[in-house]
Amino acid sequence: MPKEVMRISKNYMQNPKTIEVASRNEGAANIEHHYYMVNARDRYKALRRICDVNPDIYGIVFCRTRRETAEVADKLMQDGYSADAIHGELSQAQRDHVMGRFRKRKLQLLVATDVAARGIDINELSHVINYNLPDDDEIYVHRSGRTGRAGNKGTSIIIAHSREGRKLKSIERMIKRDLTLMKVPNGDEICQIQLMKLIDKVVSTEVNHQIDKYLPSIEEKLAHLDKEALIKHFVSAEFNRFLSFYKNAPDLNVSGSNNRDRNERSGGRNERSGGRNERSGGRNERSGGRNERGGAERTGHAEAGYTRFFINLGAEKDLQAHNLIGLINEYTRNRNIPVGKIDIMRKFSFFEAPNDFETDVLSGLSDAVWNGNRVNVEVSQAPGKKSSRGGGNRGGSGRSYSGGEKRSNSGGRRDRQGGRSSGDSSSRRESTVGGRSSGGSSSSFKGRFNAAAKRTKRD
Repeated sequence: MPKEVMRISKNYMQNPKTIEVASRNEGAANIEHHYYMVNARDRYKALRRICDVNPDIYGIVFCRTRRETAEVADKLMQDGYSADAIHGELSQAQRDHVMGRFRKRKLQLLVATDVAARGIDINELSHVINYNLPDDDEIYVHRSGRTGRAGNKGTSIIIAHSREGRKLKSIERMIKRDLTLMKVPNGDEICQIQLMKLIDKVVSTEVNHQIDKYLPSIEEKLAHLDKEALIKHFVSAEFNRFLSFYKNAPDLNVSGSNNRDRNERSGGRNERSGGRNERSGGRNERSGGRNERGGAERTGHAEAGYTRFFINLGAEKDLQAHNLIGLINEYTRNRNIPVGKIDIMRKFSFFEAPNDFETDVLSGLSDAVWNGNRVNVEVSQAPGKKSSRGGGNRGGSGRSYSGGEKRSNSGGRRDRQGGRSSGDSSSRRESTVGGRSSGGSSSSFKGRFNAAAKRTKRD
């Protein structure tokens, strides 16, 4: 009960009685409270990994605003997760439809705001994920209390960034329990869990005996494979896309390296200020110059057996890794292309794919359009190699690129200078003519008057 209401009751009621159905603003004993410390821009990536490392998750993801709720839910659905959103802009019929699917477990994740989640009463929730922390600590208690009901155990997760340390301490004081710092799982851990989940699903699948008549043909097709090779082929067919997504997945934990955090913050400042590192890095990789970020870890070289591609979409166009993978799958019509390392820059990006799929990628994306933007994909040239556009060696196309800018700029200067010269001459003519007819006449008369006065004094 709010303190104001308690004060009013004491002032105007005689011997009031208080009935408490639970401890005041304390977390339930059967709920574990975890938090992950990441950079603010990596929240969604961390959310994906949390969902992937918990394949049986059934919970609510709390966001701060309706817009953020819709964006997170759309991203989850685009990435293949069983999710949907409820917020204040939904009609009652739409809300009932979403809640019906969630109660029947046709949805694993429900993305919601605090206001829209009022009245949700589901006892079997396994997780509550705080995509953003609420302004009021008491709201966190209410959020976490939606899991761990009816004697079940639950987990409340906070995706926090480095500036929210005081907020986390305040929540600990409120719930009178410690928040456990967890490490965002890396790609290998997630792949291990997901692979075992796939194997368990295969083992528990009920065999349909209608396939018995096809077994002779199947055995004939697989006769050349031994047990180990057959398992590898089976797992690869079902799991290649997942493995490719988490290949070379970066570490999202902020506390893992202070230097890394500082570098990312300085990188963010360079992006915001439009520094030269990223732009010159992109030009040099395409033309065979310096590193992508002016001497950073990226060298522009593809891994062995892979081709590195340039694409003219970047973070400014809201491109993310999952969007890029979806774009490749859609236009190449081949979902078996194992996309390798992806580097999302500000105005452009780079990605890698096996050499065998180079033609498929270039031809498939030649006429692609994404979010109204024409897509241009080229093979990125490693440092020291000649450009596919006919540019020379190191800095060849870079010189033509900068030279084009110089010609354009110098031309602009000539135009502007020409404009100034013609404008100045015309303005001088106008001032001369105007001077004789208006303000200029008074100044010339004054000059003549002063000269005459001096001559009179000398005389």
